[in-house]
Amino acid sequence: GDVYKRQTLLSLKYIHFTNIFLLAPGGFSYTNHGDASMNVKACSTSYSPEEIKSLMLESRVHVLNDRMIDIYREQKSVIISKDSLLPYDLLVITVGLQDKTLQSLGYVSRGIAPIANDLVHMDGLISIDDPYLYQHLRKDGNIILKLAHKKNPQRCVVYGRTLNTLCCIQGLLRRGVKPHMITLAIPDLFSHMRDNYDTDEEILTEELALNPKACYDNYIEALLLRELESKGVQILRDVALSKIEADERKELSMVVFKKIGYVPEEPTEEEKKEGEEISRSEVDEEEKKVTEGQEEEEDLSEVKVQCKVLITAGYRDVDIAVFNALHNNSLVYNGRLIVDSNFQTNDPAIFAGGSLCAFSGKFKPQAAGKPLNMHHYNGREIGLRMATHLLDVNYPTIGAMEQSSLTENAVLSFTLPVGAGGMVSPSLYYYYIREPLHIPKQDPAITHRNSEIPQKEEELPPITQDKNSLVCNNLSKDFKGTYIRFTFNELGIIDSVLYVGSERVVLQSLWSLVGLHESYLNKIRSRHANGAIPNVSEFLSENWAISLYHDWFADFTLRVKREIQNTEELQALLGKVTDQLMEGKKFAKEDVEEIVSKIDPKTVKYIEDATVDYLRANQNHLPMYYVPGTEFE
Repeated sequence: GDVYKRQTLLSLKYIHFTNIFLLAPGGFSYTNHGDASMNVKACSTSYSPEEIKSLMLESRVHVLNDRMIDIYREQKSVIISKDSLLPYDLLVITVGLQDKTLQSLGYVSRGIAPIANDLVHMDGLISIDDPYLYQHLRKDGNIILKLAHKKNPQRCVVYGRTLNTLCCIQGLLRRGVKPHMITLAIPDLFSHMRDNYDTDEEILTEELALNPKACYDNYIEALLLRELESKGVQILRDVALSKIEADERKELSMVVFKKIGYVPEEPTEEEKKEGEEISRSEVDEEEKKVTEGQEEEEDLSEVKVQCKVLITAGYRDVDIAVFNALHNNSLVYNGRLIVDSNFQTNDPAIFAGGSLCAFSGKFKPQAAGKPLNMHHYNGREIGLRMATHLLDVNYPTIGAMEQSSLTENAVLSFTLPVGAGGMVSPSLYYYYIREPLHIPKQDPAITHRNSEIPQKEEELPPITQDKNSLVCNNLSKDFKGTYIRFTFNELGIIDSVLYVGSERVVLQSLWSLVGLHESYLNKIRSRHANGAIPNVSEFLSENWAISLYHDWFADFTLRVKREIQNTEELQALLGKVTDQLMEGKKFAKEDVEEIVSKIDPKTVKYIEDATVDYLRANQNHLPMYYVPGTEFE
């Protein structure tokens, strides 16, 4: 969101911003390495790395490699480290939610400074959201040299259930860390989150934004974990980090996990009888040994792992230092930083947006069930909307020239898909992109509890597919080819796309598919089921589909929708549908087809003509399409 906000302000024709300061610990970061296999965390699909680089933002704004300690509202200044002040006319807070695993146990990542009095540093502790992550894990740095030492390599534990964990392990392997010196510890969804939510249902609703699964497909997740284990990576399932221990030099020496759902085995009748026969004197003797320094009986509900590095990629929440700065300045905070429809806080000079924020509760009636928390929506779209409102409020003349004014009723009209991706093995890319409000908990391909890792190929979970999904698996045993899964809602609209393949895809291509009706894809679902399309990925790469990925296609479909919605005939048809919805009728795919059949032929002809005009206007990019009449031009 912050990137798009800056891009929008810098691209204005009518005003030139010369004093935009970016306060960013670690400096301006492209988040990901140029070589995808060297990344140690997943990337957002809101921007491709190439797009961000092409903006050259670091040469157009003032970047301060520093951290916000507090806000001095009276003097309109931000207090940064070393007791320095950064004055502002307008302050825009775009701090996102951060991995909270270490802070929940009283620690902070090594790149965080200064720190709160109740938190401590320990050498070897790193959060995946550490602003200096790539500097810590550089190939010639102390940590990687320690982990990849030829004679005495040290163990690294990666903790979490998100896609970041798989990308991190891939990045460690590329940096020379041996697989048998890596442990992946996977908690369940509810670990560390129950303290903040009243019910499991609330946690499930927030899962995708705060603590998502590594892979939203059981088959793919099991396949990838089995591959890691076959290389030598130790994997612990259903464990929760409970304790961190240091050695005499105050460096990390061991992490302790609690087994989730552990139930001790009941002793047999014979064992019970033997236990009853132990005399009191023998019990006293055992207790004496313990007090004299003998080892206590092992706690079978715990797993202890000796290691020198712990990388956490757990659930996300507000950073403690950020929360203190907001709280100390009386900025309204109710689980999230509260803003109005203009993205303004209760201080008119302070704007805010992104996953840290939520719209005011007064918008709940018009939200129609949509969540007010911004972490559910696309950061790129939030950034654009926030920059638009910043102009409207502070430069109304410019805002009017840009035709940017939005009503309060549009405050939750976010439509861009959200997702994440990364390289999860030496040859496999993974992307998962979905509608902003799509919750996949009802998808039969997904479970929220972890299962045992399969040892044999025949033990992999089956590839599940129901009436609301399409799965095409062309992955070979050596991970060549593609695996793609579409999910559809009841009306046939694409809710999500999951892609796993040996070829890197253009993110905008996957983006453009989410939200489309399956009819745009030449009835791909039924044709694949009939065997007419054996390879969906190749089918969507053919010439006929190129127009779907064109930059102006989304704009074209939006304009056509707006035009036909204004016709009296369609207004009457939509009115009947609205009445039926108000009466509780649920529409299936067949109902929609029946409604479409009632559309006036003139409207159908308008859509056909508009499509031809779109193709004609973009013939330079879409020469593969035949446009009637062009053969005589």
